[in-house]
Amino acid sequence: MDIRITPLARVEKDYPWKTGSWSASAESSLNLIGAVVRDLGLGKLLSDTIPPMGIMPTRAHRLSSGKALTSVAQAVKNWLKGIEVVEEDATIITRQVPLCLFNSPDVSGAKTTYGEIVTQEGNLGWKIEVLGTGFGADVTVVVKNKSEFVSSSGDRKLVFAPLKMRVVKVSLYKRGVFQKSFLKAELDETEVRDANGLRTMSPEEWQELTSGAEVLDHFDLSDDKSKDNAKYTRTYTMKGSFESKLGFKISDLEASVVAKCIAEHTVDATFELPPGKVYELLVSSSISGFFFSGHKS
Repeated sequence: MDIRITPLARVEKDYPWKTGSWSASAESSLNLIGAVVRDLGLGKLLSDTIPPMGIMPTRAHRLSSGKALTSVAQAVKNWLKGIEVVEEDATIITRQVPLCLFNSPDVSGAKTTYGEIVTQEGNLGWKIEVLGTGFGADVTVVVKNKSEFVSSSGDRKLVFAPLKMRVVKVSLYKRGVFQKSFLKAELDETEVRDANGLRTMSPEEWQELTSGAEVLDHFDLSDDKSKDNAKYTRTYTMKGSFESKLGFKISDLEASVVAKCIAEHTVDATFELPPGKVYELLVSSSISGFFFSGHKS
């Protein structure tokens, strides 16, 4: 077990049309109505219910008068009043949220050791906010590594958080008649737990996440004629934010959630580099971490 996952915050969301505040606000806000219709994919159902609009308003659509807006809002509210929500059995699935990558030079005997420094102020590590879909809760966790990570002879490593998702099939009925189903999904991390969070990456994954990199450090061993590896220790502060989209499919329904990651920690890195070559260490613009791009003799 090389990482620790700690729950931080949870914001519950209810079906908005069940609340009095949404009902009152919807009369003057097309966006509130449109958001519900888009999230649940109800456009086609409602287009037959609210003539003469034909389509539900989108962000780009503008009604010509306040009276027309009120009319559409009231029609949508009336339609939703007859809706019964039935949540069916929940499924727990695990999805990997990428956090950090690193490697060692593709040279026999090369080695990179990646370790997080614990200071008195403490390290955030990675803060991950997963935005629920289908009115699932928004949940935030903190992830920290428990041990050092090692790459040898060109291994491409990914540090990730294996997060559990609770996915529920939700069906909508109107006066007992089925209308449609959708997926409600949210993070299901309720207690501190340890997990395995390190794996080898495929060349395709690596190429995608290391594009747009910048030089972080340089090691010139071209004049070193010895047979022993040179050993370097560096301390880097890793800060930045990035997003991951996590998709899933239950039965014939598909959905996805967005994981927003913020990295803020200090890393103690040790590099053991074979002599006679020049090495460049790069930092990715799309994810936390550092890596060697290659070497020159």
